[in-house]
Amino acid sequence: ITLAKASVYIFLSGAMQPSTPVMFYWYKETEVSCTPEGRKSWAAAGDESSWWKSFAGDVHNEYERPCFDPQFIGWMSVVGYASFAVGTALYNRYFSEWSYRNIWIMTQLVFVVLNLFDYIWISRWNLLVGIPDKAFVMGEEVLSPVFARLAAMPMFILAAKLCPPQIAATLFALTMGLSNFGAKMGGYVGIGLLASLGGVDLPEFHNL
Repeated sequence: ITLAKASVYIFLSGAMQPSTPVMFYWYKETEVSCTPEGRKSWAAAGDESSWWKSFAGDVHNEYERPCFDPQFIGWMSVVGYASFAVGTALYNRYFSEWSYRNIWIMTQLVFVVLNLFDYIWISRWNLLVGIPDKAFVMGEEVLSPVFARLAAMPMFILAAKLCPPQIAATLFALTMGLSNFGAKMGGYVGIGLLASLGGVDLPEFHNL
């Protein structure tokens, strides 16, 4: 029963965190939006002003999109995977004596703050304080995987401790499968939630 509860938690921890690929489409380099003609179209695509636009910042007109090229996006992935290793090392060095409950509470609180980085980015507040897009996103790519690993380590360790003899490989496959399935479900939930809120129009990215 305890092992089943742990497996359900692993699944729900991913399924209940909505995600969408909209940010990827916004920051990657495309022929439509990152050519001189595309930049002119982007600059001319601003919505009418409103109190919300004044508060949140209008991503149109004032600043260009990041337009990261494929090589830089590849380096983002390298940094992210390296940060997973850093998270594992930090857990073994500093957090292995923490209770699982405290680790989960701490990481969830940090995720709340880290998720606000996307809002800061699309509002272009990082540019207002002088932080270039590439430096800003690299900082996020370092921090997010570290805390994702810290959040995942207790689940995998708990499952390993509860594992019956001689089925470790099966349990590992089940655990990873549930983790990945939960993350995919979180993506579907995010897309559905985004559609219910009006969606984001490409390539102008209205409502972003």
